[in-house]
Amino acid sequence: MPLTAACSASPTSTVPPALPAIQIEVLAGGTQSGEAGDSLIFPIDVRLTDSVGTPLLGKRVAWSGTNGAPDEDTTRTDDSGRTRVRFVLGELPGIATLVGRIPTRPDSVQLRFTVRPDTSGNPLLSVDPFLPLDLKTYDGSNQVVHPDYLAAPGLGVTGQFLAITPYPNSNRNFENPSFYTGGGSWRWRPPTGLRNPVVAAPASAYLSDPDAVYDASAKEIWLYYREVKDSNNIFVVRSADGVKWSAPQRSVSAPRDRLVSPAVVRRSATDWLMWAVDAGSYGCSASSTRIVLRRSTDGMSWGPPEDVTLSDGAPMAWHLDVQWIPSKSEYWALYSAKPSDSCGTPAMMFARSRDGLHWTVRGEPLVMRGMHRQIADIVYRATFRYNPATDDLWLWISGAAGSNGAYTWKTVFERIKAGPLLSPEVHLSTPWLFTPSLPLLMDGP
Repeated sequence: MPLTAACSASPTSTVPPALPAIQIEVLAGGTQSGEAGDSLIFPIDVRLTDSVGTPLLGKRVAWSGTNGAPDEDTTRTDDSGRTRVRFVLGELPGIATLVGRIPTRPDSVQLRFTVRPDTSGNPLLSVDPFLPLDLKTYDGSNQVVHPDYLAAPGLGVTGQFLAITPYPNSNRNFENPSFYTGGGSWRWRPPTGLRNPVVAAPASAYLSDPDAVYDASAKEIWLYYREVKDSNNIFVVRSADGVKWSAPQRSVSAPRDRLVSPAVVRRSATDWLMWAVDAGSYGCSASSTRIVLRRSTDGMSWGPPEDVTLSDGAPMAWHLDVQWIPSKSEYWALYSAKPSDSCGTPAMMFARSRDGLHWTVRGEPLVMRGMHRQIADIVYRATFRYNPATDDLWLWISGAAGSNGAYTWKTVFERIKAGPLLSPEVHLSTPWLFTPSLPLLMDGP
């Protein structure tokens, strides 16, 4: 105490200047869980800024963990103030902790992850529950992406349809919307009399992202799709039988990569909603994306985009599908989780919302790459059907497996129970979640 008094009174003493504040923001990867010994599927992405929000370039972050370890001890921020690290969970079920510290400073960030028991030895998990889709594409490749399921009662033989696009070895020139009918699971054929594709791209453009909606008032199928040129244009074609289609009509436009993967829901004749991904000016290389919602009274003219919120730390989206679930009085969505600098999406997320604007995302991925050999490397757009009588959730998941520098794109079918998705305390790796699909082998045309 005397020493402190003497030093404070000394004319030669100096007080260290206060260090300028540094803000550490977790952008993605903060709410994850995984099995013991596994690497978390998403990197932890943080951004460092000064007190006025200016990104800090070249700042070191030292990483350490308990019941787990980062893949790098130290990382540095890039010119946007961001840095990323991956984390491998430890062997003890419970909680793992990752801490990032700025050397010589008090600033730090701490994240907690749930470690589930390792169930890889459970024989029930070794059963392959996925079924590759059986359909023929107009280009002969039978490689498909962007599935969208539609129930249109009273139309066609079964009232069940699937819109999809060929994507042979990632060649976007064949990405023209095509239409199929079937029994609802893995086997699909073009409606009798239809020659796919439904519509072809004009010169200097390509098409993608079909989304089918049933207009119960007009008893028509509306097929939305994206035309990509210097801008993104959403067009609509209509059909009363899935065979004869109207001429395309442009519905809404935005600058390129600002209107990706439209997902349309018709609640009534005057209440239409369209969600889409806004990837800014950078598309696949965007460091972040957002989901926006537009509204319409007729399905053709749309209002301005509204920001849609996801849970803090939820992975950002690249493709999505949204449906209204009447029995639950809420919207459900599937979206592929996008890394910060690529469209090689590794997982499919599940989210719920009462109003379409404010969403809760399940922290665990619903589907991850590697769960089936045909989606070994990429999990892309998915679509779904929910049956409240049985609590079955039917999934059609597109993705890719890479070999010799090229991707082969396929879509697989899976059926699960929806109940565990709605119960956060149930982990999605629980063996009884997946139901064998073999009994469904006989349900196609």
